Amino acid sequence: MDYDRLVNDSGVYLYKDDNFNTISIVLSFLADKGNRENAIYELMLNYILEANAVYSQNEINKKIQELYGINMAFSVPIEGDKRILDCEIFMVSPTAVEDDYSKEAFEYIKNMLLHPDFTREDLFEMVKRNLIAKIRNNLTDPYQRAENLYKSQVLRRPNLEYDETIDIDYVIDMYNSITLEDMKNLYEKTIKEKNFISGLVIGNITDEEFKNFRKEIPFKSNVDFEMKPLEYNLKKGKVLINDDTSFESCAFITYSVEGLTKEMYEVLYDILNGSSRLCSNVIREKHKIAYETYADFYIFSKLIVIYAKINKDNIDEMIKASDELMKMIKNKKIIKPLLERAKESIKNNIYIMSEDKETMTNELVSYIRKEFKDYNLNDFYNEVDNITPKDVTKVTKTLKRKNIFFYRGGYDE
Repeated sequence: MDYDRLVNDSGVYLYKDDNFNTISIVLSFLADKGNRENAIYELMLNYILEANAVYSQNEINKKIQELYGINMAFSVPIEGDKRILDCEIFMVSPTAVEDDYSKEAFEYIKNMLLHPDFTREDLFEMVKRNLIAKIRNNLTDPYQRAENLYKSQVLRRPNLEYDETIDIDYVIDMYNSITLEDMKNLYEKTIKEKNFISGLVIGNITDEEFKNFRKEIPFKSNVDFEMKPLEYNLKKGKVLINDDTSFESCAFITYSVEGLTKEMYEVLYDILNGSSRLCSNVIREKHKIAYETYADFYIFSKLIVIYAKINKDNIDEMIKASDELMKMIKNKKIIKPLLERAKESIKNNIYIMSEDKETMTNELVSYIRKEFKDYNLNDFYNEVDNITPKDVTKVTKTLKRKNIFFYRGGYDE
C-alpha cells in the first residue's frame, strides 16, 4: 500500500491507480444512533435510490444505462461506538472506455445524493413492503435467527434492538410509525457538511476528473473523528434457547481477550480461520461435532466468539472442544509453527492487495478515518516477522470464557 499516493483535498482523498478499469468512491457521514433512527435509515437509504427531485424512476434507470451501469449504494454500519452512513459509488473509468462521460456521472451522483424527493408516498409504501418481505425472508433462516438472538441476549449492545430483533411485528409497527417527514428530517440532519467524516476516490481517474468531482461534491471534513469501543452489557453464564420450528442448532461461545490490537487480530484470525484453519481442524475435523465453524472477532470490544453449526445433542462436546482450542493458542510450542504460517500468509495477502480494489478501498478508508490508532499496513508488513510466540501468548493468556449461547432446534431428524 503506497500511502504517499493519497492526495488530501479537505478530507476527500484521491488515490490514483491505473491498474484498474473502474473508479470507486466512498463518502462517509456521522449518523445518529437509536432504534427508531436505525429503522428510518434503512427505509430512507432504499427510498432515495428510487425517489429523486431531478430524475423520475424511468430517468434514473436510463441514466444508469447511459453511464455504463454506474451503481450507488448506501449502508449504515456500526464501527466501534459510531454509526456511519457510507455512500458508495462504482463506475467504469472514462479512460478505460475512451468516453469522457465523467461530468455527467458526477452530476448524477450529486443529484441522487443531494436532491431526494420526500413526497412520494407510493414509493415509500413500496420500499416498506419490499423491506418487510426481505426481513421476513431473512428471519426464516434459523442461523440468522440464532445470530440475532445471540447479539440481543448475550452482547446486549444499546440502541441495536431494531437491528437484532427476530420479531417481524415489531419491525412492521416501527415502519408504520415512520413518515416521509421523519425520513426527510433525518436525511437533512445527516447528509450535510457538519457530519462529513471523509471521502475516498480510488481507481483509474485523472486529476481533471477528480477536480470535476469536487466541484459537484464540495464537502469538507468537519468531524473530529475518534473511534472508541462500543459499550455493551455482556451476559455471563449460559443461555439456552429452544426453537421447535427449526431443525437446526448452533452454538456461540464468547471469550474476552485483553490487549487485542489490530496486528494481533490479523495474526489470530489467520491462525484460527485462515492458513492454519485451527478452528475447523479442532472442532470439525478432530472432534467431528460441527458442520461448519469459525472464529468471529469483535475487535473494538475485545471479544472472540467461536461459532459452530452442531447437532442439538453436542453442546457439552462443543464447549470442551472450544475450550481446548483456546488452550492451544495459549501454548507457545503449539503457536510457533502456526505463527510462522500466519506470517507468510499475512505478508502474501498484503503483497497481492493491490490486485483487489475492494480490499484496498476498505484498508484506505480505515486508514483515513484512523480507526486503529498507530496502525499502518506497511509497518505491519515490515514488522510482522518480529512477532514471537511470546507476543501472541501474552495476549491469548488473557482469554476467559464469558458465555455459552446455544440455539437448539426442536425437530427430531
